[in-house]
Amino acid sequence: MHSLKGVSGTLCINRLYQQATVLNALIRANPAVDEIYQAIPEIELELQTVCASIDALPEA
Repeated sequence: MHSLKGVSGTLCINRLYQQATVLNALIRANPAVDEIYQAIPEIELELQTVCASIDALPEA
């Protein structure tokens, strides 16, 4: 998660960065596994959106 946070921040993918930051902090707080699993769908959806946007870019 830390790497996703770093890369999304570097690339200014702000929504993904914010979600990765929240999930990273949650993981560091050592919660129950169920809490982590509950946070995954939101970040997964955003990552899918980012990937779809990249796929839609015209080829160089």
